[in-house]
Formats: sequence, C-alpha cells, structure tokens
Amino acid sequence: VAATLILGLLAALAVITVRASSVGSHHLASAQMARDAKLFHQVTPAVGHLHAFSFALVSWSILILLWGVYVAAIWWLRARPVHLRIVVWAALAFCIVALVAPPVYSSDVFSYAMFGRLSDIYDSNPYITTPLGRAATDPLMAYVAWGNITSPYGPVWAMLSAVVAVGHHATPIVLVLRFKLLSLGATLLDGWLIYHLVRQRWRAWAPWAYLAFAWNPLVIVDGVINGHNDVVILAFVLGGAWVLRRRPALSVALLVLSALIKYSTVPMLAGAAMRYWRRSTGPLRLLQVAGAVTLASLIAIATFHPFWAGPATVLSTLREPGRGANNPLSQLATWGAAELFAEQIHLASSAVAVGLASVVFCGWQWAQMLWDERAHRAWNVDDELGSWARTVLVFLLVWPRVHTWYWLLPLGLALAAGPRYRRLTAMVVITSMLGYFSLAR
Repeated sequence: VAATLILGLLAALAVITVRASSVGSHHLASAQMARDAKLFHQVTPAVGHLHAFSFALVSWSILILLWGVYVAAIWWLRARPVHLRIVVWAALAFCIVALVAPPVYSSDVFSYAMFGRLSDIYDSNPYITTPLGRAATDPLMAYVAWGNITSPYGPVWAMLSAVVAVGHHATPIVLVLRFKLLSLGATLLDGWLIYHLVRQRWRAWAPWAYLAFAWNPLVIVDGVINGHNDVVILAFVLGGAWVLRRRPALSVALLVLSALIKYSTVPMLAGAAMRYWRRSTGPLRLLQVAGAVTLASLIAIATFHPFWAGPATVLSTLREPGRGANNPLSQLATWGAAELFAEQIHLASSAVAVGLASVVFCGWQWAQMLWDERAHRAWNVDDELGSWARTVLVFLLVWPRVHTWYWLLPLGLALAAGPRYRRLTAMVVITSMLGYFSLAR
C-alpha cells in the first residue's frame, strides 16, 4: 500500500505541468519551478495544467505526503518481516518515475551541467570563471540560478561533470537527464551497499534498512529527482566502509575521493583519522599513518592539477558560509555572541558563525572520541559507520550554511551502521525533515 501511494504521488509530480501564460510569475521560486517543469514536459506527457503558484503549492504538498507515507511505513514495518523482493522492485519503480520527473525543488543539477560545459565546451577553468562571465548566451543559462559564482565543488566532481556534459549540441534536457542518470545509478549502488553492510552482522534487519533508505523521500527527491551529487559522495563513502577491513589503502582512496567531490566529508575524515591514530599501536603505526597521508596527498594533487590556479581554486567553497547563513541554530548562537561581545569584537557575522561552529564541533568531536574509548569494547565497521554518521550530523547541526540534501550522507551512514544505531537513524530522519526549512531562508 505504501509503495503504491509513493508511486502515485511521484507519477502525479511527473505529469502535472504549468500553463504557458503563468511561467513568468513574479514569485521567483514559483517561476523557477514552472520553468523547470515545462522543460521536462518535452519528453513526458502532461496531464494537468496549473498556474505557477498552484503548481508550486501542489509540488510541495506532494513532498509532504511522501514523507507522511514513508514515516508511517517504516514505523509499522520496524518490527515486522520485510519482503526484500517487493522493496527492491518498488525502489526501482520509484527511481524510473523520479528520473522523468522535473527537478522542481532545486536547480543545482543545471549548475552541475553548466560547470561541466565550462570545462569541456568553453575550455575554461570553473574555479576562476563564472558561467555568466564565459557562457552567458548558452541555452542552459536560462535554468541556472547561480550564474555569478565559481564552482563550489571539488576537482573530482569537476572531472565527472566535464565527462557527463560532453557535446557541443547537447540540449538542456539531455544534459540534466545525464546527471540524473548518474545520480540514479549512485542511489541504487548506495542501497545495495547499505543492504550488504547490514547483512554481514544483522541478516534479518538488512531488508528494513534497505527500505528505509530506498523509499526515503530525501533519497527519491533530492537524490534522483533533483540529481544532487550527495548520493555519489555517499557511494564512495559506503564503498570505503565496504573494503575497510580487506583493502585499507583502497578505503582511504575512496574516502579521499568522496571529500574531493564536495568538502562536506572532510570533518568526517578528520574524525576518522584521529580515532585511527589513537587506536593504533605498535611500531608500524607511524609507517601506516605516513602511507595514508601520502596516498591522500597524491590523490589530491592529481585531481587538483588540471584546475590549479592558486588559492582561487578552493576559495569558492570557503566562501560558501558567507553566501547567507540559513541554519537557525547557528544564527541563534551568532546573535548571542554579538549581544555579549559586540563591544569587544567587530567581525562579520559569517566569520563569527564559522568560528563558533568550528569550536563547538571540534569540542564535541574530541569529547565523543574519549567517550568511545572509555566504552572498552571491540570496534567494528558498523561502529565506524555510526561515528561517521554522528560526525556529519553534528557538523550539519552547527554549520552556518546547510541544505536539505546534505542529510543524505548521515542518513545512509546511520542505516548502514545497523540496528544498534536506531536512535541515531531516527534523529537523522527527523532532522532531515526539519532541514527543508533551510530552503525558505
């Protein structure tokens, strides 16, 4: 029943569109959603025609209903047997419908394609060139929301984007479908890895974990419909966990590659490195650490080399918090600091927010590591996955600028950690739903 409801809601999102006369709505968000919907109805049939504002209202209502059905399903099935075959076939159906549904909740996929075209078509460095500055007349620019910034993503994603966006005559709809196909493949791989990581120790729990991931509206909407690269990052991280025991060097390489797609996994890697150092013993510890650092450095140098233009290559990501804080907790802390120390310090609010977030996060990370060490129990891959999920979750809770799709990473990690981390999974699900408030700020 839940699968049928989810599929029906996704199909409704895929077939409704906007009246041509209402695309020029004065409300920016509604106009953007309408424009993206009309683009996708070049390849999918349109059944219902709405005005731009009505279309936006219906689209967000569909998302709310998806969450309602999902939460009811995972709660009801938490202590019942789950039929894996039904779950898998339903997940495939969701992905297929989501592939042809327009990315109305976010326009980031158009930016992915545009930065890829800067590299491949316009022979420009996306870290020092903006889309408006080099490709203002490109047909894709009509759909790009942030045309005046350089790429905020890592060099691995810049390479992937250039490959996916290849072709001078590729149309906007073809480019977006390519990136959505990449995200669809990564989403399916994520589900497979979560299932097998859980199955290694908790066979009966694995089907529920797969369902909780593959049917999650965050995964379906932000992973496939919106085509965000966070599902690709998650695939690298889960792959690193999969080979952690057997191929530690390959695990390090995959984790470093994930951080070079988007730097959101850097705090997770830092925490993992600290735990590894403190848990390692014996004369080979320094040699092992040196080997991991050397491997990570070589990967970073090799991937940055084609785009390197000095510090400007990484400055775009460092500027991200300054583009507008949207985290209510961070804004509250910054306001409190300004009230207490306004006469002693004079700093930009973004700098204060970043500084406070860094202090809080690092203090929590150190305290959590000491707590884990005092537990005095065997440390397994699922414990590492749980630590990764906690680290990313806390980082997102305190960092000044976050987006809803960032919660894809802690969601997948918490589910892969198994039933011992059920409370953590519930916390991630709740915070990911609340994360949609960041889109309104």
